[in-house]
Amino acid sequence: MRPTQWVKNSFVLAPLLFTHSFTNANDLLNSAYAVLIFCIASSVTYIFNDYKDIEADRNHPTKSKSRPLASKTVSKNQGFLLGLFLFLILVILLAFAMSLGLILVIMGYLLLNVCYSILLKNYPFIDVICVSAGFVLRVYAGAIAISVPVSPWMFVTTLSVALFISISKRKHELYLIDNPLGSTRAVLRNYSLGLTRRLVIVTGTLTLIFYSLFVITSKENLIITVPLVAYGLFRYWYICEHYGKGESPAEAIFTDKQLLLCATIWTILSGWLVWNSG
Repeated sequence: MRPTQWVKNSFVLAPLLFTHSFTNANDLLNSAYAVLIFCIASSVTYIFNDYKDIEADRNHPTKSKSRPLASKTVSKNQGFLLGLFLFLILVILLAFAMSLGLILVIMGYLLLNVCYSILLKNYPFIDVICVSAGFVLRVYAGAIAISVPVSPWMFVTTLSVALFISISKRKHELYLIDNPLGSTRAVLRNYSLGLTRRLVIVTGTLTLIFYSLFVITSKENLIITVPLVAYGLFRYWYICEHYGKGESPAEAIFTDKQLLLCATIWTILSGWLVWNSG
């Protein structure tokens, strides 16, 4: 289920934060419900992916210990039953949501991840784009949940930061292995440390540019949060390079006090500025 990865579903709350909707009780409840649905949906996809990659994960230096199926702390039958149970819970939650738009987004998310696990993860660049598209779908789901439009700049900013994180993860995976040709992740054969370093620079730069354009065109008073975003990107890059935490973004955020403090200040400051802009 990977509950530590549920932090990714906080992207669902982005429209709530930036459209002043967090002052509305119904919007708060609808956003929380959408986050819950995405937590269940993402858990289903994680179980499917772990089930599909069980043999490869058993040959991985860290996944062989951290993944329940690969480490044999959970049997294949137990994993299958848990995945089926969560899928049924997901169907029930979507039925109660009574939102065709949200249902279509979740179906698209599930289909994307099934295609990723079966085929697309083996193709360079397509793999990280698929992962990043999942973050964009989270933002879109958050907008649908509270019936608000989202700035195109928010979508491209989300895509850019997700690419930045995904490529940082690929770079870290290359560090972990001595020979990419012998890696348990076949797609790494098509990447190199030099290439991933350059891609991290590009996506990090684009994230900062697109976020700046988003706040300038949508919420000008949020311009003072740009230095916080810049620091957050630099800090994440730093801890990936020096502390080897690029493989798990959730671990990087929750174990680094400076990054966690930066994210907290950015959230509170952004909320306060949006609230004051009325």
